[in-house]
Amino acid sequence: MPTSVNLLARQLPRAAGPVLLLFATCIPAVAAEFNLENPQPNGYESGIGIVSGFHCSAEAITLTFDCDQDHPVCRDVFTAGSGTYRGDTAGVCGDTDNGFAFLVNFNNMGTGRKTVHAYADGVEFASADFTVTHFGQSFISGLRSYTEVTVPELEKSAMLTWQQSKQSYVITQVEDQDFSFDQLIAAVSRTWSGRWESTDGNGYLTLSIGVTGSGDDRRLIPTDVALSGTGCAAVFVSASPIDSLDFPMTEVNFSDGSQVQIEILSSDSLSSLVGTFVFESGPCSDKEGAFILYNQ
Repeated sequence: MPTSVNLLARQLPRAAGPVLLLFATCIPAVAAEFNLENPQPNGYESGIGIVSGFHCSAEAITLTFDCDQDHPVCRDVFTAGSGTYRGDTAGVCGDTDNGFAFLVNFNNMGTGRKTVHAYADGVEFASADFTVTHFGQSFISGLRSYTEVTVPELEKSAMLTWQQSKQSYVITQVEDQDFSFDQLIAAVSRTWSGRWESTDGNGYLTLSIGVTGSGDDRRLIPTDVALSGTGCAAVFVSASPIDSLDFPMTEVNFSDGSQVQIEILSSDSLSSLVGTFVFESGPCSDKEGAFILYNQ
């Protein structure tokens, strides 16, 4: 079942701001006497979330945001709720009332690169650059949307459902996969071949798939691709790793300058692969087709 982190409202003597949170975290404390933990540097934010961390000695934590929208969040100074319980800071701070958090709708900042600055009693102690991505609205009402994702390293699949109050997707269901990550790697990393077809032609596709990386960082990667009948794609040069098993895609480069995007899906039994290809550049630019491949 889905897991969650509980954020429970509690007013504390040192709390000074509109957001008063009891924030429990399992992130281990570091030697420094402060840390800005969210947003993560070079991370991504969307929807309604928090700016949070800890500071051992601050009486007040204030925040500013560098963003280019005509909205108060991009020009005002905000006071975070502070003095909240952080048991993991006892070894560093000598006490546990050191957490701070501020609730913010990141969608109000517009999309793109942003920066948050954190101040302890008026002195900046941390900042973080992050990227905001959203659907083009600061708050969406009435949306019903869901999608499935696969986490092969955990041998799980999950349903993500849009939650209006968070303006983002949350885990609403988790199921065990029928096969392990090792079984998937073993089943798919081999040579596949079959026909491709389109409205203006047909031919054959041979796709050899290997593995790059180690442990849970392993990824599938084409090690050879032969695409006949297109009049292009002469000799395979290189391909990008397949980073997501929910949207398995690779960019394949050929010696004639062609770059082909190939999207692949496996059957439930892992006995065949289906997908599409599109020439993104080269002599056959915009040519496309669909294929079905079987284990050779």
